[in-house]
Amino acid sequence: MCNYSEGVLQKGIEQGIEKGRAEERKNSIITLISALIELGSEEDTVINKVSEKFEISTKLAKEFYTEYKKTHS
Repeated sequence: MCNYSEGVLQKGIEQGIEKGRAEERKNSIITLISALIELGSEEDTVINKVSEKFEISTKLAKEFYTEYKKTHS
């Protein structure tokens, strides 16, 4: 394989790994949201805990919370 093809292949592999990591992180966030809700936590508590544990903005945590509620209601 030529260097160009190897570079393209390597970039594709790296993108695939990154996509997998992002999906795994999303699944972890959703799992935490689900557990906190099952334990009876209020929306604000869930959002704050997700934000804190995953070091993301409360805005993004709220988006995950809203997505979870839409698909699990």
